[in-house]
Amino acid sequence: MLFANSAAILTDAFPSDQRGLALGINGVAAIAGSFIGLVLGGILAPIQWRLVFVVSVPIGVFGTVWAYRKLVDLSPRRQARIDWWGNVTFALGLIAIMVGITYGIQPYGGHTMGWTAPGVLAALIGGLALLVAFALVERRVAEPMFNLSLFRIRAFTAGCVATLLAAIGRGGLQFILIIWLQGIWLPRHGYAFTETPLWAGIYMLPLIAGFLIAGPVSGYLSDRYGARPFATGGMVAAAVSFLLLELLPVDFSYVAFAALLLLNGLAMGLFSSPNRAAIMNSLPADQRGAGAGMSATFQNAAAVSAPFAQALNVAFTFALAACLIAAAASLLRGGRYHHEDHAALEGEAAEPVPSGLAPVLQRSA
Repeated sequence: MLFANSAAILTDAFPSDQRGLALGINGVAAIAGSFIGLVLGGILAPIQWRLVFVVSVPIGVFGTVWAYRKLVDLSPRRQARIDWWGNVTFALGLIAIMVGITYGIQPYGGHTMGWTAPGVLAALIGGLALLVAFALVERRVAEPMFNLSLFRIRAFTAGCVATLLAAIGRGGLQFILIIWLQGIWLPRHGYAFTETPLWAGIYMLPLIAGFLIAGPVSGYLSDRYGARPFATGGMVAAAVSFLLLELLPVDFSYVAFAALLLLNGLAMGLFSSPNRAAIMNSLPADQRGAGAGMSATFQNAAAVSAPFAQALNVAFTFALAACLIAAAASLLRGGRYHHEDHAALEGEAAEPVPSGLAPVLQRSA
């Protein structure tokens, strides 16, 4: 809810030629908070693991009060009914698939994996069936939770696909790096297991630093030159970083490791802000909240890829492939797309938009 609404609020608050920078700064805040939480959790966990959850309470209370008092809602509002059938089928479908994956990667009988277990098969097949039912429901209800007709906007669809694939690559990287550092590299270099959560966060600082540097810069530049070169270039650079990570030995030199983490962070930052701005710019004003939520769903759905990263070479190869496909998806978004809520500019071609969604979607070279 926070990530989806923040993108919609910023899109409403800033003109189209400033949204890349605004969303880039927002991304910096999110990443900085994640890193602070990672380090703080590493400090608190050896003392008492429950403190990791307790410390979140005052932060959540402060954020709630501050948001209620300070945030201004600028988007148009209209009466709408809750899509109960869509919510239920979507939630149950995702839960069933996640349960199936969770038990599928665990041993079953004489097998190292449980993909053939009846319960796992039932959960996966049932979850997929519920998601198919969800898609059918969304095509028929008057106020859908997932407005599928938005996918007729090419810039939006390409951006969402690129978001999903980039998140798969990033999620697999973070999952395996934590295991690599805490379980292998840090203990081999004299760190006690009680200290590894803190030092794993510290040693991953170059990854965060790269994102913090590249996010606002790429957002600013994408406001002037369009999202496609930066989003595509970022995914290609991320793929290169994964390829180089595959070449590292298990007992690596930290200098080389830190340099590759920095390259990956720069690449992901180069991609993230322009891609998010391009997605939000392609949407009509009255669909920005729904579109931001759909984009966030694609990003969060990538979390299911993390359990499949069972070995370093598999994880990095999988992430490399995901980033290259994301680069291709980013190329397919076309030129610079900005939705206009008024009349089309005379002489410019417009992207076809489904009826009832938007007056015009402008395309400029």
